[in-house]
Amino acid sequence: MAASIAGRPLQFCIFGDTVMGNKCRQMKRRLEMDNVTVGQLYKLLLEIPKIEIYDEMHVFDSLEEICAKIVKIGEFENIF
Repeated sequence: MAASIAGRPLQFCIFGDTVMGNKCRQMKRRLEMDNVTVGQLYKLLLEIPKIEIYDEMHVFDSLEEICAKIVKIGEFENIF
């Protein structure tokens, strides 16, 4: 989010983890497709529940679930 605000590119090193790389690309496409702003993304991140056991895909999976619900009811613009 900071890179976006600063107008700078961001490189994410996955160190050969193709699953993580695919999740990153998929989420980037999803956020672009839904025209999610940095401010909206921040608010979405605040909606993600905390978990007791570490799961590196938790944030991606939670964002995908939240975005799908918002788009399904057609209120992405109004949710914020």
